[in-house]
Amino acid sequence: MRDLANVGTFKSRWPVFEPEIRKILGPKPTGHDVFLLGSKLSEIFREASEAGRTQSMLSGGGSTWECLVVWYLNLIAFGTDLIAAKTKKASVPEVITDAICVTLQGYPTTSESDVIVYSIPNAGLLGAKITVRQINEQIMSDTRKCAVAIVQCKTNWNDNSQIPMLWDMVYRSLPFSNVASISVGRNGVSPRSFAGDSVKYAFITVPTNDKKGAHKPGSVSVTRVIGLSGGNYWGRATSIGVAQSFAEFLPNNFAAFFSGSIQNHVQSHLDASEGVLEDFLTLRFDVSEQRDLIGKPTQLSLLDESDESLIAQ
Repeated sequence: MRDLANVGTFKSRWPVFEPEIRKILGPKPTGHDVFLLGSKLSEIFREASEAGRTQSMLSGGGSTWECLVVWYLNLIAFGTDLIAAKTKKASVPEVITDAICVTLQGYPTTSESDVIVYSIPNAGLLGAKITVRQINEQIMSDTRKCAVAIVQCKTNWNDNSQIPMLWDMVYRSLPFSNVASISVGRNGVSPRSFAGDSVKYAFITVPTNDKKGAHKPGSVSVTRVIGLSGGNYWGRATSIGVAQSFAEFLPNNFAAFFSGSIQNHVQSHLDASEGVLEDFLTLRFDVSEQRDLIGKPTQLSLLDESDESLIAQ
């Protein structure tokens, strides 16, 4: 989250995002209010886009949308064993990137995996300061207890909907795709190594190409993604037969990691420490001390591999 807060396009738009989010939440937000931000992400994104409509701002829209999605997912999942991260080596364990690797005629490639959401089995056993390498080892010890979902994040819809459809088909085709010319997974792991014998694949869009009637039940763009294993979403209220609100992504794919309803889970953390929400709203992730569930300082953090020497200290 600290790295996310320093992404240039996301950081530059946050002065517009933050007041818009605060306006939506109101002065005393409940867990339900925070949960429903998933239905307002498009509104929030559009507000920032209109406020800074320069060419440089527009060109960074895709990255900004990914960051906003990751921000929301980690806000809701705070206090669970789930992590949402942009796909890069410093944030995603190698065992997961190995599992989603597709080899075509000897050449490895990975999917359009903009964001990966994954669980850490027995995360409490890792201690206060952990590295991605330690998380990788923890998952490797029992991959069946690790749930994984890929979220492809796109600002438009029509030009991109065929991509998640095809990748989802590849991952679902196991074991039939494992022939001489194509294989899914490497180094002893594949999507079937994880919880539910699968890696879920989801699509989340604004969409910016929102002409009247463009997205309706039965249209080509909708049909392509309506049956994705992880679901089809946009950052607004659910439209039956078109797309679900992104607020439904975690309940659909990771409900087992929450005790009771997700709204109640979020409410419990608001009640325990108002500072948690404020840290997210101000992107205050660069502090060395973060609050635990009862509002006291704790040293819980995810270290870069270069910081591993700090663990011994």
